[in-house]
Amino acid sequence: MSSNKEQDRSTLCSISLGDLRQSPASERKLERITTAINKEMNVTVSEEDRKIAALMLARHEEEQMRLEQSYNEEQERKDARHKEDAEKMEEERKRLKKIKLGMKRWHEELEFRRRVRNKLETEKSTQLEQEVLLHEDRWRRLKEEVEVQRKEKLIAAVREAGERKRNQERLLRDKEEEDRKVLEQDRVVSVEREQRAKMNKALQEMKERRRLQEENRQELLRHVFTKQRIEQEEEEVEEQRRRELEKKMEVCSKKYAEVVDARLREIKERVAQEEEQIHRAKLRASLQKTEQLMHKRVLYEVSQRRMQKATQHASELNKSRAMQVKQRNRLREVCHQQMRERLQAEEEEVRKMKESCVVRKEWKIEKLRRQREESVSPALLLISGRT
Repeated sequence: MSSNKEQDRSTLCSISLGDLRQSPASERKLERITTAINKEMNVTVSEEDRKIAALMLARHEEEQMRLEQSYNEEQERKDARHKEDAEKMEEERKRLKKIKLGMKRWHEELEFRRRVRNKLETEKSTQLEQEVLLHEDRWRRLKEEVEVQRKEKLIAAVREAGERKRNQERLLRDKEEEDRKVLEQDRVVSVEREQRAKMNKALQEMKERRRLQEENRQELLRHVFTKQRIEQEEEEVEEQRRRELEKKMEVCSKKYAEVVDARLREIKERVAQEEEQIHRAKLRASLQKTEQLMHKRVLYEVSQRRMQKATQHASELNKSRAMQVKQRNRLREVCHQQMRERLQAEEEEVRKMKESCVVRKEWKIEKLRRQREESVSPALLLISGRT
């Protein structure tokens, strides 16, 4: 090991200060270090030690440039990840916008179906009223026909009674006048009784038809009014539920957007703070490491034992700090990954909740539609049966 050190030392001695490309800042730093050593130990730094310190500064500059490049690459990767997260958020916003547009189109379609249903129901109600009027006209014509038939039957009965009377007169012409009068009187009473019975029967039938006609008309009107009232109440209930569902969906969308925006802002702030802290810690560690190495290496050239101990101590310290930095970076990446997974889980939960709300709404609408059809079908069957 000592032979290697001597070889390195001879190699460094063969390099002149002019061969090393140093920046003005490095030259000033080298001058400060040699001045400090001169003051601290009251010794003059040799040309060989200055070459060693210059080479260490050059290596430090290379290491610093490598760290800067690594930091810039890491920053570019983080910017790319941030851009990807922003694109995902934009896609999520577009998806929410599509959902809102879908809800709007669904409401418009629902409103269109409601208007069509109202139009059909109005036409059906008008048709029912026309059928009621048509039934009334039919009953009126039937009543007139019955009245004409009754009069014709009455006239026929009178004619038949007169014919029977003439036949009886011809048959009883030879009988005694008293018997003829008694028979004639009985015949007239029988005819009048028969005529009154027929008239009473016809009047009873006409009254019964009027009563049935009036009951049918009243029942039909009650059914129409009841149906209209039930449909109006169902529409009011459906409209109230639709407004409540829209309000809940709007509140859910706003809360979700606010939560996502707040989480993104919080994550960006934390990432920026952590990156700034890491960058500062790296710079401080790098500067501290360079100064310590340079100072200890120069002292080692002055005093070999002290320099060996200082170098060993600095190496252990650097390894410990590098390990700590790696551990902090690893912990930070794990925290970031957990935060991203939690955010994705919450977004998935909100999406499932919205889909569940939409499914429940469609199920309720389908249930109301079936209930309406089930409530209307028996009434329509009753009307068609009576007609």
